[in-house]
Amino acid sequence: MTPKDKLMKQGFHQADRILDFKVLYLDSYFYELQHHLEYFYFQRDLKRTPLEKLKTDRKTSIDLVTKYSHLNIYAQNVLTYYL
Repeated sequence: MTPKDKLMKQGFHQADRILDFKVLYLDSYFYELQHHLEYFYFQRDLKRTPLEKLKTDRKTSIDLVTKYSHLNIYAQNVLTYYL
């Protein structure tokens, strides 16, 4: 018996609920993946910016934090560590 047959045997509503759960579960994985990619991009942009420029030009560090505002706390902590 295939997984699809098992779901159909349980009834449409049960199968629909299980499929919805699996879709939500996949969505959470994609969200986590996107979050990790954002951390990667932030680190990449940070490495591309010379350390002296971050120390002397306040606008550069503020722009970097603003660009990744959804990672705001993380970005501020990293910049504090570097500066």
